[in-house]
Amino acid sequence: MGNRFLGLSKIVLWLGWLGFAAVLAAGPFRWEMDYFLIHGNRVYYRAMLGLLVLLGALCLGYVPLRRGLGRWELPLITAFAFCFAALEQPAALFVGLLLFTACFSTGHRLARLFGIKLDRPAEVLGLGFSIGCAAWLPVLFVLGLFGAYYRGVAWLLVLAPLALWPRDAWASAQAIGKLYQSARASAGLRHPLCGIAMIFLAAGVFFGVAAALPPSIAFDSVNMHLPAVQYYSAQHSLRPVPHLAYSYYPQGFETLVTVAYQLGGQAAAQFVPPVFFVAFLLVLFAAARECELDLAAILTGFACLVMTPFIVWGGTQIKNDTALAMFQLATLLCYLRWRNSGERAWLLLGAALLASSFAMKHVALFGAIPLILLFAAALDWKGRWLRTAGAFVLLLGALSSYWQVRAFAYTGNPVYPERLGRVQSPVGKPGQNKLVRFVELPWRLHFEGQRAELTYQGFESPLRSPLGLALITFAPMTLLAPWRRSANRRACIFYVAVYLLYWGAVAGILRYALAPIALLMVLVAGKAKDAFDQHWTAARGAVRVSIAAALAGSLAFGLLGVILVVSSPGEFAYLAHRIGRNAYLAANLPEYRSLQAFGRLDRRAAVFTVDACSRAYAPDPAAFACSSAGNARIEEELKRGAYQFVAIPATKEQQRAAILEGWNAEQVYRDDNYVGYRISQDR
Repeated sequence: MGNRFLGLSKIVLWLGWLGFAAVLAAGPFRWEMDYFLIHGNRVYYRAMLGLLVLLGALCLGYVPLRRGLGRWELPLITAFAFCFAALEQPAALFVGLLLFTACFSTGHRLARLFGIKLDRPAEVLGLGFSIGCAAWLPVLFVLGLFGAYYRGVAWLLVLAPLALWPRDAWASAQAIGKLYQSARASAGLRHPLCGIAMIFLAAGVFFGVAAALPPSIAFDSVNMHLPAVQYYSAQHSLRPVPHLAYSYYPQGFETLVTVAYQLGGQAAAQFVPPVFFVAFLLVLFAAARECELDLAAILTGFACLVMTPFIVWGGTQIKNDTALAMFQLATLLCYLRWRNSGERAWLLLGAALLASSFAMKHVALFGAIPLILLFAAALDWKGRWLRTAGAFVLLLGALSSYWQVRAFAYTGNPVYPERLGRVQSPVGKPGQNKLVRFVELPWRLHFEGQRAELTYQGFESPLRSPLGLALITFAPMTLLAPWRRSANRRACIFYVAVYLLYWGAVAGILRYALAPIALLMVLVAGKAKDAFDQHWTAARGAVRVSIAAALAGSLAFGLLGVILVVSSPGEFAYLAHRIGRNAYLAANLPEYRSLQAFGRLDRRAAVFTVDACSRAYAPDPAAFACSSAGNARIEEELKRGAYQFVAIPATKEQQRAAILEGWNAEQVYRDDNYVGYRISQDR
């Protein structure tokens, strides 16, 4: 009687929460559909409705009948992604694969050299690539200091590991084969939730690959990351980019992208983030296996990941957040392997990988704190382990500080352009209560992203739900599904909890928490799968249907957000070769045509733009600056920078007159968006 009452209570709690979540999601869902109608047209609106109907029909019709077809789904999805990329950008795809194999060969060789046994296929691939990247970072740093960023050096970097260690290069192909063989033999592929996940994984792969292929238009990519890569390649060195304070930050990601850029230009550079995203998923898969999650749970979690807008956006743009997340999860995986084996090599490898995350960006500190606490708590602080702890600290310090030394050498400030001792949250308005801001952050990220400042989301989108719905929908499963005693799972939960508490208190920018949010999604998906399999009551069939429906609904909602975030005007026309590169960029960057006009007049032109920062497409990215500040700041910058051309929005006539006062200004370009002038100082 007691068990029946408990089971009935769980059902009531779950169904009540599901109804509550549906009510909460109704407003954001209507907003997403209205966005397609208002900002697109009825064709887009009807296409989204048709897509939702198609996905619903597949969930209802295909999933119950798939049975033996499940073993072909992953190979087909992968083959589609490769064929899609090969048709659009074959040379860039080749460079991306070459870079992955070269880094993997280096990492796999180092693992064998130091006696680190990589076991499962996902671990072999993910950690092999991560170790190789970690080894390349200081090498690329030194090459940059000595002005050795040449195309010949880049070819040597990617071909030497294949020639020196062909056995290790071949190990990547063997690991891929084993990965698919083990997946095809797993009973988890036949799980109904896995069937739903596969449908949305295929959709996510399609829209993700489509977003990675056209020329980049994301603000951070074209204003900071790509221009830095262009400058390093053009100057053959690691000197800071003029007028770009970002180039004083750690540039580990940019140095890796520079290798691809020298081999295949911008198209190849844009393939580096997807390579990191795949490696990130492989490392996450290996960590989830260490937490005793089965294939169905992991793939369900992956579907939730690729249906989370900010995660897919970060994995398809030239940004360093996915690389940071990969190194942090690789460090966590080293901890889990060290805890299981007791081999000190895992501890030192964890130090090297954690240090490499600091070569991506300073916010690696959020994850470093829980990771260091985990390693410290598991150490036996005596004898040889004390020496090992000292080696861990020395290795971490040496490999994580050279970028700060570079910034100090140039500016006298190791964290320039930040300030030493700066401790303040970029989230919320000045004067807002920090505790209130911290408590309301999860709500805003789920349902009020468009009302928050950009820092709430951390990516360029007005989306109301950048975090999707999967986490909040299946939150009750952490209480309803049975808990398994697992030290590794507790360690992962500790990492997630400490990371998110610190991050939420002092940052709140979503992309800075990619690693813990992704890990949390997989763990929560595992609980949902456990609840699906659990025999609660005689009504378990209805409960299973509700869980499956909740998963499909959450993923469908997330897909609309993904499409809204990663798709852009003219994207599919560009991929279908109906429009060219210039037409695509002009449709998405209002200032692009004016920058091209300046370039035709002078290929080395020094350009200043107002309210637009597409530095990567300026005639000379190193002689470019932009601002959206007031007239006084703009006038001061113009006088200081010795610019030849200025582009001002066509709609801002009064501002244009104020800015150009005191200058000889000759109009050389005009369109509906921008007016361009050649300027010179009055004498």
